[in-house]
Amino acid sequence: MGRDLSGRKVLALLALLAAPAWAGGLPQPAEGAARAEAGSQTAGWPARADRPWRGAPAAGPSSSTLPCRHLRSGEPVFALEIPDHPAVERRLERYLETQKASLQQALERAIRLRSFIGASLGERGLPPELLFLPVLESRYSVRAVSRTGAVGLWQIARSSYGPMGLRNDEWLDERRDFWKSTEAALRKLQEDRARFGDWSLALAAYNCGSGCISRIISASGVRDFWQLRDRGLLPPETAEYVPAFYALARICSSPQRYGLSGDWRRAPQWERVELRRSVDLRLLEEALGLGPETLREANAELKRPITPPDERGYRLKVPAGLGPRVEQLLADPQARLLRYRYHRLRSGDTLYGLSRGYGVSLALLEQANPGLEPHRLAIGTLLRIPVAGEASPAGAAVEARGETPAAPGAAGAGGRLAEPGAEAISFTASYTIVAGDTLWSIARRYGLTPERLAAGNGRELDGLLKPGETLKVPGSGGSGR
Repeated sequence: MGRDLSGRKVLALLALLAAPAWAGGLPQPAEGAARAEAGSQTAGWPARADRPWRGAPAAGPSSSTLPCRHLRSGEPVFALEIPDHPAVERRLERYLETQKASLQQALERAIRLRSFIGASLGERGLPPELLFLPVLESRYSVRAVSRTGAVGLWQIARSSYGPMGLRNDEWLDERRDFWKSTEAALRKLQEDRARFGDWSLALAAYNCGSGCISRIISASGVRDFWQLRDRGLLPPETAEYVPAFYALARICSSPQRYGLSGDWRRAPQWERVELRRSVDLRLLEEALGLGPETLREANAELKRPITPPDERGYRLKVPAGLGPRVEQLLADPQARLLRYRYHRLRSGDTLYGLSRGYGVSLALLEQANPGLEPHRLAIGTLLRIPVAGEASPAGAAVEARGETPAAPGAAGAGGRLAEPGAEAISFTASYTIVAGDTLWSIARRYGLTPERLAAGNGRELDGLLKPGETLKVPGSGGSGR
């Protein structure tokens, strides 16, 4: 098992930040050490209430993730050139008139990931304003799904995840992995910037595709985004996408100036722990003393709350500093990190049939029963079945709670054994989809997992939701519209 920390050295813009023309300046090493001892930011721009995004996160690496302010005017000076174009001004006004609440929520959601993405930008020498591109793409929601099926923080399309090196299978959709999707998105942006020689064109290519921009340039002979826009040569969405980003960069770099509030300096750090066995994130959260959903939100790429039985190793993202504790738990044979039910083999049973009946993969079933020979199953053998759903059925032995079956060949937990299909889905409500709904938001309304809601309706997790359609709600605990 290994760990890799997200505390990265920021290599970009150091010369710019150290220049005497900018307000504040970088603190000297002694000042930085004093801040660290006081529990404040370790280095970077001084923390000030009117510049909440500029300070480095507590106990984290030094980074300036926002443009500096000029000493005389106090106006922001951007690393990324933001044009004074009427289209940018119109978008800025529209955001402030109609979407301030949405932007406030996006900035608050960004707290969790600001440090990681800021460090990633600095490591690649990319403009810090790109920190706000996920505000435009997903409002900083790792579970966002667009009307066209693009998924995650960076809204990566179904046709793009493969070329971008992301995985999507029965266990994972790495478009929702904030770590890997950020690396993939920044790599693409960096490649397109080198290809087109211009950030506006690189941003346009992120929206409509590199091939599309290349064809437009080739056909027109024009390599300037604003000329292409003014001549109506760009797709309409792309023509508005780039001005929208520049408007958001202005607003989000000086949020209090535009009536947005909040202290966003306390950005958490993350690290990854390589797992060689499956664990239930709910049990691991309990063992680590974390709040509900902490690990499940940080590892939103998982399609169920159990990590995959992957020989390549799954890298679980945990708050920085908890890596050693996680490794300690994984090495402890007494630590119960999976829930189980039990099934006695009967005539006609196969591992494939059991995996389908209980909703677990063959690999996980085999991992839970080491030494089992799939082609030599003995009738009466008691198998451990990992619980991959929301809870174990009544009467099933659940090892995580300290209960164990009497013995192979005997009934466990009061003589009752779970049978395949015991958790047949029953529907107790229906829900009519409205604009803006996602499987995640609907599932949370009814106290379900998005996976259970998707399975109950025969849908993919990243499938398109159309307003007016009706979903069946398994085991509803709430009321729908």
